Amino acid sequence: MIRWIVFGIVLVVVYHFVLAGSSTIYGYATYRAAYNKSSNTLDKCIALSKTPDFQETLTRCKAFSKGAALCRSSPEVSAGCITMLRDPAFQQTSNYCQNWSSQMKKCQSAVYDALSYGPLLEMADTQSMKGLSDAFGYSFSSMLGNLISFNGVKASEPWYKHLGALDKDTTDNIYIATLAHRSTELDFFRGVELARLQLNQQGGIRGHQIQILRNIDDGAPDWNRDRINSLIRDKRVIAVINRQNSEITKPLTMLFEGGGLLDVIVSASNINIILPNMQYNFRTHPDNTQLSKALASFCHDRHQKAIAMVTALDHYSKEVSHAFYNAALDVGIRVPYTKVFYNGQSDFTSILHDIKQKGVDAIFLAGTRDSSVDFVKQCRHSGINLPIYGSKTLENSDFVIRAGKSANGIIVPSIYNQSLPEQHHVEFVDAYHNKYGESPSTWAVQGYDALVMIAESAKIADSTEPLKMASAMRYKEIWVGAGGAFHFTEEGQVEGRQIFFKEIKDGGFVLVRDQQDNLQKPVSQATPIRDAPIVKAP
Repeated sequence: MIRWIVFGIVLVVVYHFVLAGSSTIYGYATYRAAYNKSSNTLDKCIALSKTPDFQETLTRCKAFSKGAALCRSSPEVSAGCITMLRDPAFQQTSNYCQNWSSQMKKCQSAVYDALSYGPLLEMADTQSMKGLSDAFGYSFSSMLGNLISFNGVKASEPWYKHLGALDKDTTDNIYIATLAHRSTELDFFRGVELARLQLNQQGGIRGHQIQILRNIDDGAPDWNRDRINSLIRDKRVIAVINRQNSEITKPLTMLFEGGGLLDVIVSASNINIILPNMQYNFRTHPDNTQLSKALASFCHDRHQKAIAMVTALDHYSKEVSHAFYNAALDVGIRVPYTKVFYNGQSDFTSILHDIKQKGVDAIFLAGTRDSSVDFVKQCRHSGINLPIYGSKTLENSDFVIRAGKSANGIIVPSIYNQSLPEQHHVEFVDAYHNKYGESPSTWAVQGYDALVMIAESAKIADSTEPLKMASAMRYKEIWVGAGGAFHFTEEGQVEGRQIFFKEIKDGGFVLVRDQQDNLQKPVSQATPIRDAPIVKAP
């Protein structure tokens, strides 16, 4: 009885010291890094214990180290000592066994940490405990090791005897989370799930099967903040694939940064989502400046000399319009009319009357799906048949369905072209269609490429530690996914991403003819993400 009381007190003390400093997300950054480093070591140790000559090497090095220590201290004890010490292979064997011994200590620490009783045994080796052991003439560490047993194995037994007690979920699986709103989650998650199945068939990430923690936002206040804090505190999670919009994503980047969790942003396009010197946040979607410059150049090439701008009164739409306005002026397009409307506005009579009086060649529309539906319907019903160029929010099947025939002819920027000729893209489209019975959307390919890129980053870094994976992601010369080629800047912003333009026709999106005749040529020197060579991270 007394033994278990003492044991309980010790556990309470250990719990306090181990988790001290980890009560905030900022403490978990260090905690997660240490956990992943230990997990990586544990993976190597498990693999080492399964090698055919493990026991033989263990026995040989133990015998050699014992004999070498005796001969070094007292070479006269044996005639064979002089021969042993003079043997040219002695130093080589000594170095090998010293390295082996060091690896055994690391493995012991990793296994004990994974079983959560390492700190207990480490306490027995503190100076005060050693003094107590000397005073009583008995090793307190040995006593604890022989006293405590887990799953029938004494704690004093070598680390490899305890491998059977490891949590199979921890050793067999690795966790990546997705984050999206329920209205945008389905096709995005389908892409992620397809990548997961393919990667797991290929061995997963460093021998672990990938499991997805699916987080679907139902619109509850503060839901995103609470979910991210929860994921940060889950040490199993190595990365999050983030499908949320810009307004939600921007404050979340601070949580990811403080918590040391990798964040791959696949849809948020507002400028300054990722702040300078951030290390854990990456964006695979061009920002509004990049999109607006491409769209302004596209309008210029189509001889649009004067454009009216109509903008919803929300942060995203205003930022898009501001970027497009500057880009249009830079390429020589006049903007003689600008108008802001509030979200939820349903009557656009006065705006449409003004547009008719301005003699413009086209209309640029930046707004939410709801307001944009009302605007384009009233625009066409009023007899205005000018070309309409929309922000990326209109690349949405819900908008097309609700706007009906009025949406025909609207052109939107897009980062995905279903006609890309590269083999790995064609294979992705075929696999997606075979599994789900339909063609992939922009967000399906974004989810797919994000997960494959995370897995490849872990291979390149030879680690699941988020910071090392981030370095691999940041400094790889080029990523080539199913959706095209790109690379990252030092700040984690995407560069080199080709921007396409799609026209709404008969309830769907088709690549505009200007680009259909000029499709991106295959990138022969680039390596597909899933086949990228494994190299050491910078």
